[in-house]
Amino acid sequence: MIRIKHSQAGMSTFGFGLMLILLTFLTAVTMKMVPVYIEHYYVVHSLEALQNSAEQIRDDEIKANLLKNFTINDVDNVDRQQIKIKHQSNNTRKVSIEYEVRRSIMGNVDVVISFSDHIELEN
Repeated sequence: MIRIKHSQAGMSTFGFGLMLILLTFLTAVTMKMVPVYIEHYYVVHSLEALQNSAEQIRDDEIKANLLKNFTINDVDNVDRQQIKIKHQSNNTRKVSIEYEVRRSIMGNVDVVISFSDHIELEN
C-alpha cells in the first residue's frame, strides 16, 4: 500500500499581515476617492443639463444655474472662478470647468485628482 502525504498549506502569519495592510491601504484610498468621483458625476450632469436646455441664457445666468445645481448636489470643490465661458468664432460659447481635488490618504500621503470638462452652447 502506497501512502500519500496529505498536508494543508495556508497563509502564514506574515502573509496574512501583509495582505491585511494592503487591504487597509486600498480601502482607505477607495473611501477617499469615491466621493470625489461621485461629486464629479454631478458636475458633468449639471453641464449636460445646461447643454440640453432649449432656452438661450446669458453668461451670468449660466454660472448662476451651475452654482445652484452644485449647491443642490453638494458639490464643494467647484466655485465661480473655475467656471470659464469663452465666446468662439462659430457663434457658440464654450463652458468649461477645470478643477483639482487633493485628499489626504494617510499622514503626508496625498492623492491629487484633476478634472477638465466642457460643453458648447449655441448663441
